Amino acid sequence: MILEEFTSLVSQFLGNEFPIREIPLCFNNSITTQIDEINSDRFYCMTFPEFIESICRVIDIDSPKNNRVIKSISNQIIPLHL
Repeated sequence: MILEEFTSLVSQFLGNEFPIREIPLCFNNSITTQIDEINSDRFYCMTFPEFIESICRVIDIDSPKNNRVIKSISNQIIPLHL
């Protein structure tokens, strides 16, 4: 998967809520360092494990938006059932 495909995938699922400038950072940070970037095109195509990591990075960046839900749940007292 290349950057343009990854950008369109994230835009389809998250729409305008996710900042566009963060998508290339998630993509590039998840790709492993390549030895030969001059003679190989591997540095701009990701493998499946790199794809999973980039999706996790997107979820990690997007998750603080749901912080108010987590705060409202954390204020409740939940009894222990032992």
